[in-house]
Amino acid sequence: MVAYHGVTLPFRFHWNLLLAVAALLPGCDFRVYTNRSHVPPGMRFPPNLLLLDWVPVRDLPSMLEACALGFMPYVLAEPTLSGFPLKMFEFFAGGLPVVSTRLRELERFEDSVTLCEGDPEGTAALIQREIEGDTSERRRARRALAEAHGWVSLAARYREQVSDHLEAKRLLRNTASN
Repeated sequence: MVAYHGVTLPFRFHWNLLLAVAALLPGCDFRVYTNRSHVPPGMRFPPNLLLLDWVPVRDLPSMLEACALGFMPYVLAEPTLSGFPLKMFEFFAGGLPVVSTRLRELERFEDSVTLCEGDPEGTAALIQREIEGDTSERRRARRALAEAHGWVSLAARYREQVSDHLEAKRLLRNTASN
């Protein structure tokens, strides 16, 4: 199952790409967990694409266990281009491979996330490749990456940087006063 969980407002979520890719991969189930009021009126879904309600954070890990891949089809325009989709780390925490439209902020994670150019055929091929090429080793590496970028790790690094900065300032003051 290919999943997306989050905001799907049309100015930032690429509904047309999602629908085209789902149509190209009829043997693959797609699930979109979102606020249904975000869905453009009159949108018709292929039979392999289900629209479901947003999953509470406490239920996200169990939802991700049933998935094979996280898909982030974003519109390549502001404000999406200047943002960072933290949901990539949610998918990684579940061990999932991720395919996303090419956002500048994700390019630094290109070793871990697969970036697509937004063409349906190419995107469908990348999704298929990532699902078929997934291994337990790759899932462990993605979980480790998510943990390294989790709030606990980031707070520890920040605390260490502040401490180092304050220590350097103290040493400079002591040197200047001698």
